[in-house]
Amino acid sequence: MDIAEVYTNLKNNILENRNVTVVPKTVISDLFMTPTATEVTKLKIIASFIAGLQSFESMTDMLDNEDFLGQVSEAFNVTIDDVTILVSGALDKLAANYNKTRKVAVAATGVANFYRPNPPSGSELSLTIPVGTTIYTDAGVEYQVTTAASYSNFYYDDDLSAYVVDASIECTTAGVIGNAPLDTIINLRNAVSGFGDVTNSVALSNGIDIESDANFATRMKNEISGTNVGTPNGIKSVVLQNTDVSDAIIVKADDPDMYRDHGWGGAVDVYVLETNPTETTWTFTYQGEDVTYIEGNRPLSLGQTVKTSTGSLTFTPDILSYEARSVESRDYVTWTTKPSVGESVTLTYFYDKNIADVQTLLDSDDYNTGADVLVKQSTQVPIDIVCQVVTLTGYAKATIQEEITTTLTTNISELRLGENLEQSDVISWITAIDGVDRVVLPLSKFNRSSLTGVVDVIEVESKEYIRLNNLQVS
Repeated sequence: MDIAEVYTNLKNNILENRNVTVVPKTVISDLFMTPTATEVTKLKIIASFIAGLQSFESMTDMLDNEDFLGQVSEAFNVTIDDVTILVSGALDKLAANYNKTRKVAVAATGVANFYRPNPPSGSELSLTIPVGTTIYTDAGVEYQVTTAASYSNFYYDDDLSAYVVDASIECTTAGVIGNAPLDTIINLRNAVSGFGDVTNSVALSNGIDIESDANFATRMKNEISGTNVGTPNGIKSVVLQNTDVSDAIIVKADDPDMYRDHGWGGAVDVYVLETNPTETTWTFTYQGEDVTYIEGNRPLSLGQTVKTSTGSLTFTPDILSYEARSVESRDYVTWTTKPSVGESVTLTYFYDKNIADVQTLLDSDDYNTGADVLVKQSTQVPIDIVCQVVTLTGYAKATIQEEITTTLTTNISELRLGENLEQSDVISWITAIDGVDRVVLPLSKFNRSSLTGVVDVIEVESKEYIRLNNLQVS
């Protein structure tokens, strides 16, 4: 007999014999009712699971339901990890029906600062830091120089009290592992003529892991939900096609953060997560002005330095205008030593290529949003964590410190736009590391880098995202 026949016979026998005892630990209960009910329940769970694999919306719901995943793992007698692997495979196959694939991991990129106590001079000015030069963090994460950096572009850095040449770098391993707090790239293993020290004065935070099941399912659900590019959901779907963008928010006419249209409507601001600082140059003829607004590639990457082929200057990024942090931003330099009038001047700087690429995509003939769409950098909220950790006997403190740095950087790098960070989360991440006995409370600092003290929760706005700036573990 199959399960349905057993169930029917059992039910009929009980109904025909009113004196049958069916309480737990009786023959009828333990041998017939409970096993049958258990198997029927398992079949219902399995059927529900299989049905859920047929659409992106139901897979999104399943991935958010840990209790259901636990029930499925029990029904199949496998681990929850095994269940998520099944969901992941089904998600890839379903997306393939629409010729879509999940985003691959993206390597972190940024700027390394090679420095020395004296300025390059004479024949050194013709030298470059070559492509392929490798540098490392203390934890052994490797980066390579991607664009040859000329010694002639040196400048003096007050914080380092040294002369610096900046070079574009990329982590040799894709993913959030390449994200690094400031001052963590300190190992220079192969010789660079005249330079013995290197650091990163700006944290690297744009490495992205392979797209998670939850994000992939949500993106696919949005892409096939029937919305067009003229809707906020449609615009977001287009933006997320860029593999270097992991999240985005849409600010439209009825949003309190919309300033460009003065309440008239028609304007849409798109804030994207992740940056891609890319070195570029802009050449112009100097006309004698005190201030020069940069008309080359924009927006400029915050925290970087603008260098000039002649004269000297200070750089002011646009963070206040309605077009700030977009391809229309009003970044400018103020001349402290002016070039000669009519002289050709070349500025060398880093701009955010992600913003330019997404703006170009939305402005292309392939998409007609029917609105004035402007793509902008979201605001990174750098945070500092200073704490003391007690280790168990037999564990090397230096090794545990490296693991803590990797763990916190990885977890914090996965925070999306508008996601807060609780102190309790950080403590739980640290104490879960093998060899950690406890974290000494209170922490010395847990706050935005610009603030002092310890807060329970670091809160951010919808167009802000948290990244680790400075971590000190003793």
